[in-house]
Amino acid sequence: MYKRQTLYAFKQIYSRPFHKFGEGCIKYSDRRYFILDIKELKTKSDRVYPEIVINAPNPAEAAVLQSDYAGKGSETTAIMTYIYQNYITRLYNEDVAEVLERIAITEMHHHDILGTTIARLGGNPVIGADNCWWTGANVNYAVNLKEMLLDNIKAEQAAIQNYRRTIAKLTNQSIIETVECIIADEEVHIATFAVLLKYLEFWK
Repeated sequence: MYKRQTLYAFKQIYSRPFHKFGEGCIKYSDRRYFILDIKELKTKSDRVYPEIVINAPNPAEAAVLQSDYAGKGSETTAIMTYIYQNYITRLYNEDVAEVLERIAITEMHHHDILGTTIARLGGNPVIGADNCWWTGANVNYAVNLKEMLLDNIKAEQAAIQNYRRTIAKLTNQSIIETVECIIADEEVHIATFAVLLKYLEFWK
């Protein structure tokens, strides 16, 4: 039976690649077991977001951001997916649920930045993109934790690819640098989900 704890001891050797994902969460390890502080898992990068400078309206630039803001594979979808997953996982693993909630909060920060920037550029930050309103059908409703985490990694990888395509279409350097910061956060999310997947191999 699972009981809420801060530290987890796993009595098995784990591979070296796992160390690079730990980023401070591994408190002790040797060839027999390791202790993981799940609360130390990062949910955002250490990069400092720049101030966005907009000197004149640019609706075309705003349109470039709309899909990342509220399209099918957008920040809107990420927020609602991670909130849903938080509701499901808190029934049996409160610590993992808390990590998912913190990642959702980071995605809310991205959502706020994109929506505000779209409005400042002269666009309309409606919850939709590509001539389609956003819908709850975009949310991933997987209930198996391993399936959730694998799907989350794929979604974050796709988001990074979308953001890189977005950068190629942007001209405002401060917005480009901001999107690069968002990408850095998404890369942290991938690493954190990888740690949680490893954790599942030992969690009973």
